[in-house]
Amino acid sequence: MDRENKNGMDIDDKKTWLGERMETLLPASYHVYNYLSDVGKRLRNAATIARLVGAEHQSQAAIAELVRLYSPENVAFIHLPQKEEVDNGVPMMLGMRARRAIQEATEHRNSAGYAKIASCTIDVIKKMTAHVQ
Repeated sequence: MDRENKNGMDIDDKKTWLGERMETLLPASYHVYNYLSDVGKRLRNAATIARLVGAEHQSQAAIAELVRLYSPENVAFIHLPQKEEVDNGVPMMLGMRARRAIQEATEHRNSAGYAKIASCTIDVIKKMTAHVQ
């Protein structure tokens, strides 16, 4: 949806025009403004990264606690990829880290057990999506 000011000028065009005029007339001030704007963006990105790291640590602690409570033989983790992972065919870093945390917490490679779980999971998904195909 286009946004316009009271003169009918597109607000985004006005910002571009204003930025161009500011850069031309006050180049030093414009560069300071851009620098400070970038600092704000970097701080917001840093806060987001800190939240993600905190969530990752909480997930790792929860995985370890489940394995500790029930033992590796009695816990199965199933990673469901996000839509972007399926669409792009490339796993996201967060998913890779979760898999690594699970492998470290379980410390066993019960291939036959996981193959059976995979087979059962595939059968359930096929039954649930049979009407879609």
